[in-house]
Amino acid sequence: MSTWSRWRSAVAALFLVLVPSADCSWGVTIDVAGRQRMLTQRMSKEFLLVSLGLDPEGNKARMMGSINLFNVSLNALINGNPDLNIFGAQSDLVRTAFQGVVDLWGPFAQLLIDNVDGVRDGFGNVDVAVLDAVAAGNVPLLVQSNVCVGRLVDAAKSAGTQTNGLVVDTAGRQRMLIQRMCKESFLIASGVSVSTNVGLLKSNENLFATSHEGIILGARWAGVSTLNKMCTLHQMREVSYNFGLFRPLINQILNAQSVAEALQVALELSPQIAERSGPLFGAMVAAVSLYVNDPGECDPSATMTEESWSLLLVNMGNAITLAQFAVANFLQISNAVSVQASTVGLIVELNTVSTTMANLIQGNKAENIEAPPTQELVDLLLAANSLWGELEGELNQAVGATSAISLVAVTKVAQASEGLRNTLTNVKDKMMSSVLQLFPEFGAFTVQVAGEQSTMIAQIVTFVNLVFAGSSADSNRIMYNTTRDAFLAGHVDILEGKPAADGGLRF
Repeated sequence: MSTWSRWRSAVAALFLVLVPSADCSWGVTIDVAGRQRMLTQRMSKEFLLVSLGLDPEGNKARMMGSINLFNVSLNALINGNPDLNIFGAQSDLVRTAFQGVVDLWGPFAQLLIDNVDGVRDGFGNVDVAVLDAVAAGNVPLLVQSNVCVGRLVDAAKSAGTQTNGLVVDTAGRQRMLIQRMCKESFLIASGVSVSTNVGLLKSNENLFATSHEGIILGARWAGVSTLNKMCTLHQMREVSYNFGLFRPLINQILNAQSVAEALQVALELSPQIAERSGPLFGAMVAAVSLYVNDPGECDPSATMTEESWSLLLVNMGNAITLAQFAVANFLQISNAVSVQASTVGLIVELNTVSTTMANLIQGNKAENIEAPPTQELVDLLLAANSLWGELEGELNQAVGATSAISLVAVTKVAQASEGLRNTLTNVKDKMMSSVLQLFPEFGAFTVQVAGEQSTMIAQIVTFVNLVFAGSSADSNRIMYNTTRDAFLAGHVDILEGKPAADGGLRF
């Protein structure tokens, strides 16, 4: 029996059995259905890599693996597979959607299998008609596979199942978009509908970027919650890092000034795109598994060094200090003190604090910043970020303000900033406690105290402006004097050194 005959027999058997199982998981089922979208693009990409002469034997084998996985998964999604924790299609709407996939799948699989050996001859000549057929055939299969995912998400909701189906769907779609961006890049490199594929590449690159942000930060309007699972955050840090390496290659194609230039750039970058897409895809696959189920069993702190802890603490200190300077600049604007310079400073600090908070919560591998190493720190930092969001909204009122800032607004900012500072300081203290348990001789105390000195400078400016504005003048005078004295004492400690509680020299 020929290779295609075996595939055709398997496809024909797809609707023979329907075995629903109450023990199966909607989350896993939606994830596997979402993976089907990715496979339509991956097998197309692998076919195109063969046509470009890039590791033809390896990519042919990988293409056959993708075809096999698609076929096996399609069978499981239609008939159910309790061993894989997959529901079978349990409604007419879902079955009709999968029948549409079956109708498209047979001819497309045959197209790939029948032509993979002959699409590029021994002289490097490529059968453009076959590439056109692949380009035309993969998208309807992708679209219909996406319909199936939507029907399954709706079915899960109708069943009253508590599942983060929308988040799993969106995260799963990211796998597909990585493969699709590669496919479109390779179609451009092959000279197939270059202008059209450049437009599609731009759209899908933007969709990946906005979706990446959405499944981390959340999208309340769409019912997507902020990511709050420690292990998933650490894995998404890997995705962010690898996307940062992959994206510039795509942008080089998108920045081309002509069709000919786009083709040439895509052709030159094809090996790098294929290479860099691998780690990005692998990181995203691992992240999707955690979006489906994150049991919280990772232990990032086990691999953290003193240096990585120190960098976290420095960034915590920066967040506290810069947020306080933002408040000080707001108050200077409210008191009509150096308004232009204070406005510039406020704008810069608003952006910097937001970036620093994002790095503290999500991590930033490119800058060697770890994501929070415990779930408690994740929860505290998310709470602090919520407070920062509220304070940021108040501070933004001073940017370009055309009327005087009221005393009520000044008092509100002062109270909000105190709450944020206390919360961030609590997080920093817990970080310090954790690092001292792991590294009793941790030696970054001088840096920490120096950071606190910077914060106190900003606090001194804040208290002076609050007194000038008439906001709780008496108590803020006391706070000014107390903070000034603490700053001077800290300055002496840094210069002369201070013994630790155990008698050793701490700094």
